[in-house]
Amino acid sequence: MSESITISRPYAKAAFDFATENQNIDKWQYMLEYTAKIYSNREVNNLLSGLTSHAIISDIFISICGDNVDESMKNFIKILSENKRLNLLPNILEYFTKMYNQQNNFIHVEVISSQPLLEVQYKKIIEMMEKRLLKKVLLTSKVDKNIISGLIIRIGDLVIDGSIRNRLNLLKRTLLS
Repeated sequence: MSESITISRPYAKAAFDFATENQNIDKWQYMLEYTAKIYSNREVNNLLSGLTSHAIISDIFISICGDNVDESMKNFIKILSENKRLNLLPNILEYFTKMYNQQNNFIHVEVISSQPLLEVQYKKIIEMMEKRLLKKVLLTSKVDKNIISGLIIRIGDLVIDGSIRNRLNLLKRTLLS
């Protein structure tokens, strides 16, 4: 897994640099999302896995993508296919998105709560995080009833666990020691 992550970075950087140079980052973002989704489709994956010719694999993949990819993306797909790296499309998309967010001063914040957030809460969290982090916040929220109450906030590798479940676990550890 870590090897595929390491291999994906140069491809993502090359794609990002090309997209930046040609001023079509949004288009490349869309094309990478689309191709990663196509590649992740089980039926497409099964179809391609039985083939050995990389030219045929890239031709079939490109034909499945249709008008959703331009000539530069077709060339990118051909290069990935020749190097047996088509499977890296989801990782390439992930790194491309990270570079895009970094360039535009965005940061991804994930909030986990025991109940769906109200619109007011959602906006308030974004406002507070943007003030604190000095970046534009892209907020996603998930519901996990196991946390009982409170919030868990994830910002990259940083986790702020303000859930009741976490507090109960801390209390339990304290009482057992």
